[in-house]
Amino acid sequence: MEKARTPSSKAKSATKPNTSDNDFDYIGAYYSGEDSVRDDVQDMLRLIVASKREQGEDVNWEEWASQLEHSILSLLPSQYVESPFPEVFSDVANTLGDAEEDCSMETFVRAVRAGTMYVTICLSLYISLRHPSMWEHDDDVSPVLQHYLPEIKQLWAQRRMKKNQTFEFMEGAIPGIAAVVCLGYADGKRHLKPIIL
Repeated sequence: MEKARTPSSKAKSATKPNTSDNDFDYIGAYYSGEDSVRDDVQDMLRLIVASKREQGEDVNWEEWASQLEHSILSLLPSQYVESPFPEVFSDVANTLGDAEEDCSMETFVRAVRAGTMYVTICLSLYISLRHPSMWEHDDDVSPVLQHYLPEIKQLWAQRRMKKNQTFEFMEGAIPGIAAVVCLGYADGKRHLKPIIL
């Protein structure tokens, strides 16, 4: 991701999500969520780093940071490679660039947190607009959505879908999403825990 270095003041000013049925504020949810998920993401990364070190693997922050962009994009439906939230995507790109330049745990954690929240808002928007029957057999849909397909079907069966409900649903997967952002889906999927509706 090329660093844009133009953080959106408009996006950053939106700190509280609008939870009306028709107009959920995903940008506000991203920025407020970045702070609220800090501990969950940091705890998951500590667990991953400890596990790697127990296995005798070195943690190379530069190498890990260089893989984040690919990891994030691979978790999105193919329709969302062109971002539905360009302002947020620009800020995520800046954060990823910082992690690649600084090569430290601190900037890596910040980048994983930004990527995790970005994936969360994109997936919650996607499932709010599309019944699972529209994408369940699509090879280009997010592996995270395929992982949670039974729960998403159950969510759709329970009530008329509202955007804030899909965000709350995906919010329940944030620690696991952080793991798959960090490790890739194949290695991180064991951290995707069931979401209780």
